[in-house]
Amino acid sequence: ALSSDFIAGFCGETEEEHQDTVSLLEYVEYEQAFLFAYSMREKTHAHRVLEDNVPPHIKQERLQELIDTFRTKVHAKNARVEVGKLRLVLVEGPAKRQAFSSNEETWHGRTDQNKRILFPVHSSNPTTNGTNSAMVVDDSHINQVLARSGSGLLPPTTMTTLVPGDYAVIEVTEAKGHTLRGRVLWKTTLANFASMEATILSQLGPDQLREFKQNLSLTI
Repeated sequence: ALSSDFIAGFCGETEEEHQDTVSLLEYVEYEQAFLFAYSMREKTHAHRVLEDNVPPHIKQERLQELIDTFRTKVHAKNARVEVGKLRLVLVEGPAKRQAFSSNEETWHGRTDQNKRILFPVHSSNPTTNGTNSAMVVDDSHINQVLARSGSGLLPPTTMTTLVPGDYAVIEVTEAKGHTLRGRVLWKTTLANFASMEATILSQLGPDQLREFKQNLSLTI
């Protein structure tokens, strides 16, 4: 995931230079960008030798154009690249706002590209130390689903407890701006997911991957 900082209206910045920055944002399609209007700071090289000569209203106009460009590109890229993908997610726990149906609790986490994702879970009783928990499919079940793919015989579902700090595989179902939405497929570990991705998931064609997700849905 690529991210960078951008300053609008630096000393002596021309409209052409500003458009170069806009073009860069469009071309690279950064996942994250930190965008600011320039302000002079004391005891810096710019403060000693340069003149803060870009009018404040021009700075704000240019900053807004950078923000709009970034948002447009990142929204389009997420919709194009993320939807349908299986992402390894570090689970952070219940979200502050409910985003799904009332009989499911909204949890959130970060993908392996550091993108925020919301997903519904069926909550279970808190653990003995009071930690929030949910019931999800165990990754041992996934190997059984893969082994029986095409046979028409699907194994009984093996469930386990998911708590904040765990890893889960989540299918991205929607991209709403910076935030993704998805559904939990199974709980996993870094090592198990890396092994499965290298040896199995990367070998599946589009039709095989679709069949795998459909079979998994039937057992969840």
